[in-house]
Amino acid sequence: MESVISKIVTIITEAKNEAYPAYFGYGTAVCGAESGVGGNRRIPGGPHDPLVSVMAIKDCMDDVRGVIINYTLHPSFIHEWSNVCSADYPCYVKRQIEELEPGAVTGFTQGTSGNQSSRYYRRGESFDEAERVGRTIGKAAHRAVQNAAWSDKIDIAAASVELPIELRDFGTEEELRAKVAADEAVYKDLYSRYGNSEKREEYYMWQNANLKLLGSEDQLGYVVMRKKGVKIELLGDEDPAEIQVFRLGGLCVVGIPGEIFVEYGLYIKATAGFGTVIVNELSNGCLPGYMYTPESLVTGGYETDTSMLDEEFGMKVTDIAIKTARGLR
Repeated sequence: MESVISKIVTIITEAKNEAYPAYFGYGTAVCGAESGVGGNRRIPGGPHDPLVSVMAIKDCMDDVRGVIINYTLHPSFIHEWSNVCSADYPCYVKRQIEELEPGAVTGFTQGTSGNQSSRYYRRGESFDEAERVGRTIGKAAHRAVQNAAWSDKIDIAAASVELPIELRDFGTEEELRAKVAADEAVYKDLYSRYGNSEKREEYYMWQNANLKLLGSEDQLGYVVMRKKGVKIELLGDEDPAEIQVFRLGGLCVVGIPGEIFVEYGLYIKATAGFGTVIVNELSNGCLPGYMYTPESLVTGGYETDTSMLDEEFGMKVTDIAIKTARGLR
């Protein structure tokens, strides 16, 4: 962490010393499930955010010098079969932009992707598919840059609010051990029947059961660790949660820790009081699990089963983000 802090300080200093007259721009383009890119991974055709949002800088020669792209999709085309560390589709978003705007520095942030992935929309799990999707998103991002609203004078404001993390009750260790055993039996049965199947619908059956087992194992692990007094880093080091909001002219940028369901992100965008809102998840922390909707808790699944967070916590974070954003108008 000391090296990271040192690098951040160095970058801020270099940015100040090397500043130049420039224009700031922002905009959006559409690229979602209709483009075969990604969408809701819990419910095929369910709620998703198809907007590609950009912030950009161009100099007085009209050359684009920097672009930050925000998109709401898990980078999971390179999946469990892989044993390499990969930038997945954001790598190809970056390549596409930098080919169209040579010399531009490119960054990527993830939108509210807690329940968003390529699961029901991808044509495969490969680098070729990651490239197809990344370049499709990159082209949409470039359209957003080309159509951006530019200004050399913007008002800047920032605000930050913290709130304590609220946890859920998982039940007793005995109850959870029984749950793990039951989920494991279902998973093993489905895998024995469909583990080698090439049919996607049969793959989803055993894989979703596998994820459900992972969730119940996580719950048991949390309960056992707390019972033994073992520190849980994702709890102690993440509390309190920080919500951060920036106003850059007519643009609002919201930073939320952890992974949060898209329904909350859409609500923030719709009600924050700005024409354009960018929501970055996994900002300033990752939290002990997903911020899911109470509705999703009824049907269960990987996201809800692995989360330590209370079912109302996502809405509380969302309400604070909206209130803070409106306060900056």
